[in-house]
Amino acid sequence: MLSLVLSQPDFTHDENRQLFEEIKNHCDQEIKNLNSSKKQNDNWSTKNDNEKTFQRETLNIKNIDIQKVRDTVLKRHNEERENQGLTPYTYQKLFEESATTWSKTLVDEKRESNFHQRTSSDGYYSYSSIMNRFTKLGITFKNVTWGKTAFTESVGYGYYNCQKSDCTNELISAIKTTRDGLILPEKKNNWSHYRAVVMQHFEQMGMGITIDENKKRYYLVFHYGIKPNEW
Repeated sequence: MLSLVLSQPDFTHDENRQLFEEIKNHCDQEIKNLNSSKKQNDNWSTKNDNEKTFQRETLNIKNIDIQKVRDTVLKRHNEERENQGLTPYTYQKLFEESATTWSKTLVDEKRESNFHQRTSSDGYYSYSSIMNRFTKLGITFKNVTWGKTAFTESVGYGYYNCQKSDCTNELISAIKTTRDGLILPEKKNNWSHYRAVVMQHFEQMGMGITIDENKKRYYLVFHYGIKPNEW
């Protein structure tokens, strides 16, 4: 928290006293504005990004049959891969844990438009930052040659609000909205989110979801790649 204390000296002229008050009020307002802006960013950038630690999280959402969600999401991915003549993805729990960790981080750090930034100094996408996060989670990859990547990450979010005893179908429908809105429109131009679905040398995928109850949002993370921890 920034602060500034100005001790008022003894003035012999009223105009000097008035000028001092104006300067003090201006400084107080500027510091207030800086603290307000700083508070928004400090949730995720106060600690050096290289020093941040992560722990693999388990995907477990209240009133949701997670296995049904997994099966539905995997099936939809593999339908598209089959259409392209590709080997189907298998589901990887390590990718689920790493993706869940990141989706939870987005909620915990109150990310808004910057949820694609992996560290506070990154641009839209940083392969090295994601690799660093995987490494901290104990997830490694064998060397990939000929310019191929070992993994990629897709992030999206959408509206979600369900108070029923079983909200599985509602969450599946919400995820479908994100998938169809984010991935499928890219098919024609083969953009990055769509390429992740049909990357020829990728073998596995995993999904992470965290619900932000306050904002009535879900944060969805997909991790795709070659088999991790296999040498």
